[in-house]
Amino acid sequence: MDPMLPILSDIGIAAQQVYQVGSAKVFLDVFMTNGPSSETSHDEEEVDDDHNIALARLSSPANSLDPDTDGDEHTETFPEVEFEATSSDNNSNKAFGGRLAVALLPSIEIGTSYYQGAYDENSQLDIKANGVDINFISTHLMVRGEYIRTKTEAFIEQDHEEVVNSLSRNGLFLQGTFFIGHHYQWDW
Repeated sequence: MDPMLPILSDIGIAAQQVYQVGSAKVFLDVFMTNGPSSETSHDEEEVDDDHNIALARLSSPANSLDPDTDGDEHTETFPEVEFEATSSDNNSNKAFGGRLAVALLPSIEIGTSYYQGAYDENSQLDIKANGVDINFISTHLMVRGEYIRTKTEAFIEQDHEEVVNSLSRNGLFLQGTFFIGHHYQWDW
């Protein structure tokens, strides 16, 4: 399966600022980039019907597991969105986002992030992502994790008309590392 958001690479501008608030630090990052675009290579490819049915079931598991669902009903699939760095943009809208984090020094950092950008040529369809992350570092333990939710707009056919529908995904990861011992020394 494709990741929720691939590695983002884009061209734009960013600003970062760090504020000292008591013993904590507040990190603020904001950016504006060319943004994502529709993936054109998948439109040109010929893919057999079995692959399309499997892809529709993966992206809409509720419909594929429901015994009352007709085979004739429309299943929603996620649109293909490309996140590659280019010096041009396929629409007039720019993507924007940022991250706000608080570091309770010396060992914990909690942050939230946001991303939004139009990806189609007419600037009608957006992709949005919200995330919450945590980093905990101590002498013998490091724990990192993130929860992310994406909403991708797409045109679907409903009552013989094309309407915009929002398709959502979410996921998380949690990673822990335990250090057995420190056998090195840094001298400056």
